[in-house]
Amino acid sequence: MNASSQTPGALPPETPYQRQLVPVPLPTTLSGMQSVADLQDSAAATTTVLSSTVTPATPDAPHHLRTPFPEPAGRECFMCGTNESLLYPDPRGRRYDSGAPVLYCGTHVPDATPVQAAAKVMASAMENGSATPRELAQAEENAGLLFDPQRAQDIADGAREQARAESAAEIARLREEVASLAHFKAQLDGIRSALAGRPDSDLMFVREILAAADPQAPFGAPLSVTWDGIVMGPSGDTLRERTLVPLTTSHGGKAALALGAEQRLALGGLLLTHTHTGETCPTPDCGIEAVTLDEADPTMEGWILVQVAGTDSPARWYCNPWCASAAISEAGAELAADDQADAVDPDQQASAVPVVEDDDEPRCVRCGCTDSRACPGGCHWIPNQQMVDLCSVCATPDELAYAAGGAR
Repeated sequence: MNASSQTPGALPPETPYQRQLVPVPLPTTLSGMQSVADLQDSAAATTTVLSSTVTPATPDAPHHLRTPFPEPAGRECFMCGTNESLLYPDPRGRRYDSGAPVLYCGTHVPDATPVQAAAKVMASAMENGSATPRELAQAEENAGLLFDPQRAQDIADGAREQARAESAAEIARLREEVASLAHFKAQLDGIRSALAGRPDSDLMFVREILAAADPQAPFGAPLSVTWDGIVMGPSGDTLRERTLVPLTTSHGGKAALALGAEQRLALGGLLLTHTHTGETCPTPDCGIEAVTLDEADPTMEGWILVQVAGTDSPARWYCNPWCASAAISEAGAELAADDQADAVDPDQQASAVPVVEDDDEPRCVRCGCTDSRACPGGCHWIPNQQMVDLCSVCATPDELAYAAGGAR
């Protein structure tokens, strides 16, 4: 049992030391017949009586319990000097030379020694009627003064388990950091090995750098990007603003698809063309002919009626704007295919949708024409701001003007 692990119990109240003062009667009125000498003699006598009454006799206290510091003029804390709170006597029993106890405030009262704490607890138990050794021992156990080996072992085991869990978590975190640093170091070492011995003016292919950084990663495949889920449309503040579609590469790089007004409409039409409106829509009766449904039906509220001029298809109802827009785009693609079929030789009719071929031949992004298969009447490539393959037949007036200005 040590002093640092003990909690002393409640201390019994002690009677504070008070000095005995002898009251000295003072005259309430002064007679006109008294002289100044009489008043001086009376004051001297009063001072003599007071000085003799405030000095008590030397207390009967052991020398080791007497403090060498001078006694303050009034009741105050031995440490901080405050006298505005409750003061408690020193639990060790120290006193001044006059016999007055050393006082402490509640903040600076020192801990009692184990013997003093046990004595206080036993005295309090005896005052409450405890007399047997077992009752006194139980009082000390309730006060936390008795040493319990099992409880101490449980506390030590709990602290050990907590320290072990914290160490395991820290080791796991450090392992992850070391693995990441080792991966980055291996990539850096591979790139440095590939660059070793090369002159400053030497050029390297991107696939060579990627292969040096991570030999296990495929570098010959086309760049794959994913859509970030947002579209940044034009604000309308300036002319020819583009629509930006943010993208993210497989390596975490940022990219964006910049679309002009016509390109945005063309891309939207191509995307909607492949939705097969009415066939895959889960809404019942979406794409049904107008003569089949009753317009007064409350379930038809918000539906859209679409009828494309120039086609033999009847008017149809669609459940939402996306299905209606897809139907319009599909009908537009059919009309464009019919117009193209009427404009060329029937034996060389072009397909409605340009066929994508896996070759390196330049191909117009809008009509799909190439150098070997030009548009009817002939066409040529024009430079443009988008830096894509665009023929003169598909170019807009603004794009043709831009190409003419760039040629000059």
